[in-house]
Amino acid sequence: GKPSMTYLFSAVSGSVYYNELKGRPESDLVPFKVRLEIMWNYYEPFAPPNFLDRLINGNQQQFRSTVWEMLLGMILIKQGFNLIKMPDNNGDYPDLCVDLNGRKLWIECVKPEPTEKIIVDGKWRQYDVNPEIFTCIRSVEKKEEQRKKWLKNNVIGPDDYYVIGLNTHDIKVAGAL
Repeated sequence: GKPSMTYLFSAVSGSVYYNELKGRPESDLVPFKVRLEIMWNYYEPFAPPNFLDRLINGNQQQFRSTVWEMLLGMILIKQGFNLIKMPDNNGDYPDLCVDLNGRKLWIECVKPEPTEKIIVDGKWRQYDVNPEIFTCIRSVEKKEEQRKKWLKNNVIGPDDYYVIGLNTHDIKVAGAL
């Protein structure tokens, strides 16, 4: 069954990101909790079985990425799109799937972290680009590598649409993209 509001809040309270908010005034926390619960009420029927585990595992980047997935899912549902609940196959498929009149639109959600290192193939690389922009580029490249794997393994079809949902909220130079 659907976890209760108390369960979701207690689960989230153990996360790294939520712990960062603990020192802030209650006036900051209440809207955060309410937004999480609103998103969960929309997205829960479509959430993969490991969704709450990803939300509460203590990994800050995964927490933010998972909240981004839930937010994007809620927005699509509210806009009238037909989200498809994916079967549990160890999460080896994109985060969201939308039925567009029989054609699938796959969305892979990514929340690049501005602290991600500029390391490619295990080696430090020097680039003439802002590190935060490079972080976005690397995030997209990683998701493109995943798409190729999913195509090869017939997880997504060659005629399916594929979108990388890049959340640049914490990237200071996002407007430069």
